[in-house]
Amino acid sequence: MKLKYYQILTYMVFISFSCDDPNSPSGVWNSNDVGKSPPFISNIEPPDRAYAGSQEVTIYGGNFGNNKDSTFVYFNTGSAEIISIEESSIIVVPPNIISDSVIIKVAAQGAFSFGIYNQNYTLHPRILEYGDFDAIDESIWGLEVDND
Repeated sequence: MKLKYYQILTYMVFISFSCDDPNSPSGVWNSNDVGKSPPFISNIEPPDRAYAGSQEVTIYGGNFGNNKDSTFVYFNTGSAEIISIEESSIIVVPPNIISDSVIIKVAAQGAFSFGIYNQNYTLHPRILEYGDFDAIDESIWGLEVDND
C-alpha cells in the first residue's frame, strides 16, 4: 500500500516539472521600466471647498498630460468629470458626494503613482432641505447663487 503512495507522488512530481511550455513568453514585466513621471498637485482653486456635482474646480500641478481619456481625477473614490486639461492644469466638476474630508487624487496613464492633494477638501451639497416638510407632497428647496 505504501508503494502506491510513493508511485503517485513520483508521477505528480514528474508531471509538475514537465509542464514547462517552450512557446510561452519569457515575461511581460520589464523590471527596468520606471514609468512616466507621476502627476503632482501644487494648488487647487477654490482652495478648500466646493459644491459637489456642480462647481468647477481647477487643479494646478504638473505631469497631467493633455488627453482626457488618459488622465483620471478622484474625489475619494468618486470620479470627477474632466472639463479641460493641459499639462499643468485640469478643470473638473467633482462627483456628487458630500464630505468634509475628501482626498483628491490625479492618475495619469503610464505613471505608477497618484498625485495627491496634501490637505482634506470639503464638498458641500448644492441643495439643502428647509424645514420639516413631507418628502413626497411638500418639498420646499432653496438655491443660493452668486454673480458667477
